[in-house]
Amino acid sequence: MSYIGRGVDAISNVEKLTNITFDGSTTYNLVKDGVAFTPSGKNNILISIDGVVQQGNFTVAGSTIIFDWSPASSNTCNWIQHYGVGVLNTPADSSVNMAQLGASGTKSSSTFLAGDNTFKTIAGTTINTNGNDRLITGSGTANTLTGETNLTYNGTILGVGASADLGAGVHIKVSDTGASVNGSADELIIERSGDNGMTFLNSVSGESFINFGDSGDNDIGQMSYHHSSNHMAFKTNASERMRITSGGIVGVGATASSADLGTGLHVRTSDSGATVNANFDELVLESSGNAGLSILTATDGYAGICFGDSGNNQIGSVIYNHGDNSMQINTSATIGIRIEGSGEVTTPRNPAFRIYQSTQTTYASGHTMYNQNTTEEYDVNADIASGTFTAPVTGKYLFSMSYYDVTSAENQQYYMEFITSNRNYRWANINYYRNGYTGASGNMKGEGTLIVDMDVNDTAYVKCGSSTNVDNGNNAQNAYYSGILIG
Repeated sequence: MSYIGRGVDAISNVEKLTNITFDGSTTYNLVKDGVAFTPSGKNNILISIDGVVQQGNFTVAGSTIIFDWSPASSNTCNWIQHYGVGVLNTPADSSVNMAQLGASGTKSSSTFLAGDNTFKTIAGTTINTNGNDRLITGSGTANTLTGETNLTYNGTILGVGASADLGAGVHIKVSDTGASVNGSADELIIERSGDNGMTFLNSVSGESFINFGDSGDNDIGQMSYHHSSNHMAFKTNASERMRITSGGIVGVGATASSADLGTGLHVRTSDSGATVNANFDELVLESSGNAGLSILTATDGYAGICFGDSGNNQIGSVIYNHGDNSMQINTSATIGIRIEGSGEVTTPRNPAFRIYQSTQTTYASGHTMYNQNTTEEYDVNADIASGTFTAPVTGKYLFSMSYYDVTSAENQQYYMEFITSNRNYRWANINYYRNGYTGASGNMKGEGTLIVDMDVNDTAYVKCGSSTNVDNGNNAQNAYYSGILIG
């Protein structure tokens, strides 16, 4: 019946329910947003049918409204409002029927309710190569899916191209290497039996980073590539410790400009304030205090620094032998200096020679001595020939000479001269007198020592300076010529 009187009092909680479609029945469901709705009571419901608000001509039981009359399908429900607090109910099992759903079609175990509120038949779907943890993908064929053998996910681990030995995170396997996963580093694995890699692509001014973080600092360790300058940097403890410049220069502990790094490897613990020598900048060790290089080996091993060229990769070297604790310096692939473990220093190639008169020989005044009938006791570098010594290097040389004249005449003066490229020396000036005894000859010995300054390729020899011949006797102790480089 019509509602006559003043307007409805305002109520703070007003809910609009879904309009009812009448079909001549007396009983209908109360619904809000597709869910059964239970009003607080009959008096909390206002319903308008054909523009008339109904009052007292219906009852409410749960979420059902029961009219005292049968609204025909020609009647229109204008609106239903609930005032106060109502209850949205979850339908009981098997309580929702076609009428509640307003659906069409046949409900069965082989149909489903589609978005157009109609029941449709489920078409059969085939899953090829199905298996545990395989991800399902489309196949390009209707009603057919594929279980990917090389794409698996068990809720925690994703395997791309991998189905076994996955690790703990993501495993991308192009081909099997035969290697097992390291449990300490298995969150991301990229595996391939051939070449392998990962690529970061940036703009020409961008930067790429791999960060190592913890709860205190999310990038306390870092590797980064800077495309604007084309250098790579490495950080530890939140500070840059190593840089590789665009030209391939490596700075360890050094982040200065490439002009201060050299051309190779620069290890800097602190700034010395010195500039790098461009002639020796392939390896630079720098510190504001002490700096050094250590080579560690086994107790019987060798440690060395080699100097090579295209002809010999060890033409020069410094070698330490831990077996006998000796050190040797080699030049031209031969020992130049050797220091024994007890400290003795030898120079096996130091220029040195000694020759002596092996056959008695007469040398005329002004002639070179020891150029014939001699025996070579030693000649380290073959620097003496025909009695003449040729200096292989510039330096100070010590020379010794002795002659032994076996036919010295009475009242005769004997002396030798030492001739070098720079100057001449008188050597062993001796006067021989046989006072009170005449008509006979005797033996005469003279000896001398000189330190001479020589340039490379300078020569030195002994000349007979006496006014008479010298019959140099065959005597290794008394008739000899020797020399050695001393500095």
